[in-house]
Amino acid sequence: MIRVMNDWAKSLDQNMAVHIIYLDFMKAFDKVSHEYLIHKLENVGIHQKILYWIQDFLNGRSQSVTYNNHTSSSTAVASGVPQGSVIGPASFVSFINDLPDGVSSKLYMFADDTKLYKNIVNDMNCQQLQHDIDNLVTWSTKWCLMFNPVKCRIMTLGHSSPVSD
Repeated sequence: MIRVMNDWAKSLDQNMAVHIIYLDFMKAFDKVSHEYLIHKLENVGIHQKILYWIQDFLNGRSQSVTYNNHTSSSTAVASGVPQGSVIGPASFVSFINDLPDGVSSKLYMFADDTKLYKNIVNDMNCQQLQHDIDNLVTWSTKWCLMFNPVKCRIMTLGHSSPVSD
């Protein structure tokens, strides 16, 4: 947070506007695909024995709901990383670790909250930021971890109209 605030303050000191996009994943920890997670872990070089251990940890889980002393039937869990476990947060971070690869703007992530921002001095900067947003949406569609539009926000610091070239 300190780095982000410092970046924004420097931009404002230089009379540059900063456009900030706040993104939030929809049910992030519940929607991580087990299959895609294992695929990503395999591609970063996790040893096969550890991959088997993670698969065993994730597979075979079920859940039910109890309300007013009535319990639903149990159903298999095909996605999600167990919250409250040691491996859950590490699995989620591993899953989204490649998110910044498709953007040129600055991107900071903390758990399921993401900040994308760019200094805006001309129309080209706005186009680049839009391209980055499009790439993030493409990533989220590909990996079935959608952004929650209700929780996504845009904020502008400084002058909101870029200077045209």
